[in-house]
Amino acid sequence: MVQLGSSLTGKRLLQWQASCEPEEYWIVDDIEGRLDPAHHRGRRLIANIADWLELHPAEKRQPWCVEIPRLAEQAMQAVIARRDAFGEAQLAHRISDYLPDRGNCLSVTAWWCV
Repeated sequence: MVQLGSSLTGKRLLQWQASCEPEEYWIVDDIEGRLDPAHHRGRRLIANIADWLELHPAEKRQPWCVEIPRLAEQAMQAVIARRDAFGEAQLAHRISDYLPDRGNCLSVTAWWCV
């Protein structure tokens, strides 16, 4: 993991940072001193971030999983095919298609209301 800049903000981001166990952890910033509150073992690179990025451009790589878009499309088509049958789950999936915007989606019928 490469952290650019000294301060991460946000409770969830800091929780994630504390829980992750990366193979390598680098902090790149021009401020000296300890910056990782989770105390990961890693490299502390004191450098201007823009200069460091200029010296370490991104490398083009082959996509790591070209199957994902095709599989996602197959999953979506399977959902669409199955939602056209009538049933409670299908109604729950499509109920927003039948309701007006900002409409009430709670419909209750009791035997004493009939």
